[in-house]
Amino acid sequence: MSFTNLKKKWKAIRSTRVTAIFASLAVIQFLVLESLQLKILVQHINLAEYVVPNLQFTRANSTCYLNDILTPLSLPYSENAIFLIFHAFQVYFIIDSIIYRNTICIIAATILNFMIGIFGIFQAKDSNALITGLQQTCTKLDPTYLYSSFTGIEVPHLATAFVFTAFVATLTYFFYKMFGLVEYATNLSDNSLNSAYRTRMIFKALLKVNLLFIFSYCFLSLGAIFPLIRDSATVTKYLFLTHFLILMFSFIFASIAFFALVEESKNGMLSFMIFWGLLVVDLFYLLVAHGSFAAAIGWAFWILFTVIFLIVTIATFVFAILAFKNFGKGLKTYFNHLSLQEYESSLFLQKAKVIDAENHRDMRTWRSEE
Repeated sequence: MSFTNLKKKWKAIRSTRVTAIFASLAVIQFLVLESLQLKILVQHINLAEYVVPNLQFTRANSTCYLNDILTPLSLPYSENAIFLIFHAFQVYFIIDSIIYRNTICIIAATILNFMIGIFGIFQAKDSNALITGLQQTCTKLDPTYLYSSFTGIEVPHLATAFVFTAFVATLTYFFYKMFGLVEYATNLSDNSLNSAYRTRMIFKALLKVNLLFIFSYCFLSLGAIFPLIRDSATVTKYLFLTHFLILMFSFIFASIAFFALVEESKNGMLSFMIFWGLLVVDLFYLLVAHGSFAAAIGWAFWILFTVIFLIVTIATFVFAILAFKNFGKGLKTYFNHLSLQEYESSLFLQKAKVIDAENHRDMRTWRSEE
């Protein structure tokens, strides 16, 4: 990336108050939530260091049998990895959307922010189930230490995530007021083309979020699911291997989808849709085959994460079909993000600054009413 491009992107971020505040908020959110999640990770490590020396390697005359505790004790690490990935993705997703004034991606980022808060609730619920299970399985562990080790950080992380979600949602409203009226009107005058362009942008946003879930799910698969099935039948292990290969190939087919959108390649999009249908079936099978077991061991986070992953994957598949139907209708020229040169056009900046001034007055009005 050239220095000139970086200067243009920096100028795009600083072009209005809303974009500058939004980008700053994204960075602050990343630093705060990432640091809190790292503290939770440290707590999980400290908990393991406290519990493991008390475990017994044989079941005879022992309530602290290693095999009963080791798997539940390892599950939180996969959840930690997912949160660290999500927080890092959010700062990229929001700032990239700000630079290219992509209202659809900003809305998607807001929804994702809310989902992170929901995932945080289930992370806390899983931690509580883990502590309860450890206390029941290994009675010689100190219950006071077990409970105090989590409430100190997980609750602040959860509360902070929802506070940032409220701020992001508020700024999304102002962002939409500023760019929602301009983003498509500056490019396409025909309403049908506007609708088709919007469909493609929604598909592209969904595909990015889908890739986030796929990357995160790799940690769940290797860090949690594989240890759970290590003693299972050979058929189960082959099915897991198939599932993991599907996750790996998803990155390749997602790249094909991005290329197919730019070039309006019907063969490329068809191959993507066929593969994505296979991914939907794979996730549905995982829920049916392992959902009850996950519920039995108190792993609610995996159930919720898989359900949301499945919903996002189905939505991506549906919008892939809708985008495919619009191939050949003259959208090829307009598909890519608006260029930074267009962003700097006097017409756009004039409109953006007018709306930014209105937003600034609205913000001051809100503060005065409070």
